[in-house]
Order: sequence, then C-alpha cells, then structure tokens
Amino acid sequence: MQMPEGLQESLSLGPPGSWPLVLRDYLLKSLCLRKTPLVSPRAKVGDYQSALGEQAHRRPRTCHLVSCLGTEFRRGAGVLDIIYESPFQLLTCGYDTFIRYWDLRLCSRKCVMEWEEPHDSALYCIKTDKNHMIASGSSYYGVVRLWDKRQTRCLQMFQLAPTTSSPVYSLCFNSTHLYAALASVLYSLDFRTAGSQSWK
Repeated sequence: MQMPEGLQESLSLGPPGSWPLVLRDYLLKSLCLRKTPLVSPRAKVGDYQSALGEQAHRRPRTCHLVSCLGTEFRRGAGVLDIIYESPFQLLTCGYDTFIRYWDLRLCSRKCVMEWEEPHDSALYCIKTDKNHMIASGSSYYGVVRLWDKRQTRCLQMFQLAPTTSSPVYSLCFNSTHLYAALASVLYSLDFRTAGSQSWK
C-alpha cells in the first residue's frame, strides 16, 4: 500500500516494509478503515506512539452467546432474513413460510407473534417500517405481501411476475413506494397511482 505523500517524509521511517510491525499495522488500519486518520498526516513519531499507547490500553472486544431464538424447529426451517428493529425486537423469515416477531425482553424461546404465508411458499426477505407494517417477499411468482403487526392475516398481495417463477430476493418500502428485486427485473410500485413500473 502506498502511504500519502508527506506522511512518510514527516515520519522519517523509510518505506512501509521497514516500519515496526505494530506501528505499520496501526497506520495502515487508521488510514484504510477511517474516513480521516486518528492523527494528523503531519504528526511526529511521538504523536503516533501516544496514539498507539491509547490503543494498547483498550481491551479487545469479546462477545458471548446470550441465547438461541426459538426451540424445536423442524429440520430445514432455516432463516433467510432478519430485520433488527431495536436491541430487543427483531423479525425473521425463512423456508418454513413464517414471519416471526421476537421480543427478547419477554422471552427468547418463543416468538411473540407469527404470520404464515398462506400459499406455503418460503419467504426470502422481509422489511418493516419500524411501526406497524411488514412487507414480505415469497419464493414463487414474485409475490409481495403487506402485513399489519396488529392483525393475523395478510392485508394485501402483489403478484409481480405471474409468468415466471422468480423469488423476491430483496425489497424495501415506505408509505408511498415499494421496490422489489426479482431474478431479472426490479419493480417499483407507487401506492398513490394504479399502475406499477418495472426495469429490466
């Protein structure tokens, strides 16, 4: 990797290959992973040493398994999409045709609410408006369904690809528009008008 001009000269350390390993890794990470370096490019070696000292005092982040969501799912009921709404609330969907709403404050072993895709199709993707609405994309015929978290049945269904068997791979929506990506087309639905558009 090439260092910015001026940085190498101001440090007087020679080419990056000859730098001490710790300093070289720190400089490369701070320049590559951050929009702006932690230390000015015109800094002296002492400035970098103090920044390295701060890094050395920080403990590496560790994590541990808190819990497994749900129990006794049948084999093959894999999750295909997860939507994170808050640190405690999330939605999942997958091969077993269910959308599940989890609230970890209540229980991690059982979902609080679930909705079943009425035509027994796997659900590839879900999105939420982080309020009451959920949109799901099915595995067949480009079917998109809109759900209300306060109800148990689907509110509305859109069959975007009646002649092909394409899944809905991804979607996003708001109160006026919905975009759905199928195998070879991107659909745009405008809820304010009667028609929809597609781009191939």
